[in-house]
Amino acid sequence: MRNARRGLGSIYQRGGVWWVRYHYRGKQYRESSGANKAAATALLKKRLGEMGQGKLVGPNVEKTDFSDLKAILLDDYDLNARKSRPRADLALRRLEEFFGRSRALDITGDRLTAYAKARGQAQEGAKPAKPATIRMELRVC
Repeated sequence: MRNARRGLGSIYQRGGVWWVRYHYRGKQYRESSGANKAAATALLKKRLGEMGQGKLVGPNVEKTDFSDLKAILLDDYDLNARKSRPRADLALRRLEEFFGRSRALDITGDRLTAYAKARGQAQEGAKPAKPATIRMELRVC
């Protein structure tokens, strides 16, 4: 069964799962939307709206989280044999405590400011981080 509007993408059912299919900048995208046809229609409308605004990031980018960014950064440090790798490990450990499993899209300027504020304030039994330390940790991300 297919519901298609030419040029605007389509939704279709495969087994018990509804899928969304659309094209953007010459590439075809397909996303699962679950067992609900209304959810598939809503997802297609959302993606078409994002495309109309030129802000479509796609499903892969939406699923990227802090741990993925961390792995990419550490791979770059290893590939380029950077001497500052141990310091980056320490900074990433601190950042991971704060951001945890946050999606990459959710790590905004406001969240970075909140991190800097939290690190600059004294925690129980610990001294607050100095501004230079906080800047260096943020420079890693």
